[in-house]
Amino acid sequence: EEVIRNYIGKTSSDYKLWHLNMRVGKRPEQWRKNCVAIGLAGGFVEPLESTGIYLVDIALRWLMDFLPSKDGMELGAKSFNKMMNACYEDVVDFVKMHYCLTQRTDTDFWIDNTRPETIPDSLKHKLESWKNRMPGVYEFTSIPAVFGLTNYLQVLYGMEYQTDLSGYEHRYGHLETARKQAQQFAAAAKGGADVLPKHRDLIRQIYSKGFQKPQQQMAPGMMMRR
Repeated sequence: EEVIRNYIGKTSSDYKLWHLNMRVGKRPEQWRKNCVAIGLAGGFVEPLESTGIYLVDIALRWLMDFLPSKDGMELGAKSFNKMMNACYEDVVDFVKMHYCLTQRTDTDFWIDNTRPETIPDSLKHKLESWKNRMPGVYEFTSIPAVFGLTNYLQVLYGMEYQTDLSGYEHRYGHLETARKQAQQFAAAAKGGADVLPKHRDLIRQIYSKGFQKPQQQMAPGMMMRR
């Protein structure tokens, strides 16, 4: 609250802020006897990754698969709970990776999220494995893996995770081509950012003048295509 009031400025004293208390976690048994907890009734991780819809969808599908027509309710519940618990563990690993790889040290929040004791053992194992090799596609092919190889690659290396590829040079014969292409992408992204207004400036403009049609500008490194 102090951070956001300082950001708003003097007028923040006129605003009342609401604190949202989030119950984070999951039920160890989402199917118990003749009751099945689905969606927010079954668990909640955090609001930034839209995994809730996926978890609802997959829970309904597995409920249809494991619900017996006659006997076997306990066996169906056991299989369902095992699959759903694995889903949540996968989600927690991926979401936590966003936080524990941060290089920010400006607040206790970010510092605390890098502490080893806050990282699940399953994620520790993944990160330790990827210090000397890149993630492989076959690590993410089995259900109930929620996030795939590309998801992990984007976050892992987008947050500048360091992988030592010594000894694997023969696998990557196009490194120089990849570097040049990455430089082109970076130049195009910078060009786009340079011609776009700053976020706060855009908000002020909309607030004072309403939405206006942007001028047609081309960022450096970008080409028009028909």
